[in-house]
Amino acid sequence: MVQLITSILLLKSRQVDTLRASLLGSILTNLLMMTGLGFLLGGFKHIEQYFSAAVAQTISMLLLLAVVSLVIPTASHIMTNTTPGGILAQSRGTSVVILISYGLWVLFQLKTNQSMFREPAKPSLKRPSLKRKLEIEEGGAFRGIAQIGAATVAASGGGVSTALIGFNTSFATDSIQGVLQHAGLSKTFLRLIILPILSVDPTSIFVAMQDKMDISISLTLERCMQTCLMVVPLVVLLAWCMKIDTMTLEFDSFSITALFASIIIVTYVVQEGKSNW
Repeated sequence: MVQLITSILLLKSRQVDTLRASLLGSILTNLLMMTGLGFLLGGFKHIEQYFSAAVAQTISMLLLLAVVSLVIPTASHIMTNTTPGGILAQSRGTSVVILISYGLWVLFQLKTNQSMFREPAKPSLKRPSLKRKLEIEEGGAFRGIAQIGAATVAASGGGVSTALIGFNTSFATDSIQGVLQHAGLSKTFLRLIILPILSVDPTSIFVAMQDKMDISISLTLERCMQTCLMVVPLVVLLAWCMKIDTMTLEFDSFSITALFASIIIVTYVVQEGKSNW
């Protein structure tokens, strides 16, 4: 929700370059920083933590396919003489296909293969020197995510929370130029690091510390998937409706390469279904 609000505000203010970089930065932040912090802080308390390798690999492979789709317009610009109009058409067509893929994923997760996401993970080995504190009720990642989401909405008060998020995000996006001028920060750092951190949800870290690595992995990878398969193509199609022809899927070659390499690494890390710090 936060990333979508940020993206719409940036699109509305025509900050297209900042928008593209912040989208990639959001995926990288959840994929590397939040997953890594979950492994690190959860590993301090447990010798090894376990999660569903099948679910993690399924999400990772779908992310990989999505990133390959995002690479096509960028590769067309670098390797061929594709015109800006051709890249724009490729971006819009690819966005439609990616959104359809996300819809099929939701159907797969919520309807046809629910049991896959409800299987509980193997209990972790605790370190004897540490005391057990708060535990989340036993259950699979699918049920745990629903419980955490319901509790968060109930505690924050839904509408008030969304209004505050919208206000803070609007203030941040409107202040970008001033920050660049007075703080001396580079555009790349602000776009790839600062803005994505504004949308970070620490829930995945807390549940990892409570020996629920299956929920933690599902939360972080699901956020990456939502950004990559829903927010990115949706923003391109919204820009089409708003007649903003500069919003395409042509990303910076270094950033898209880093994203591709990151997904490969995470896919390799989660293949055994266990983690340690």
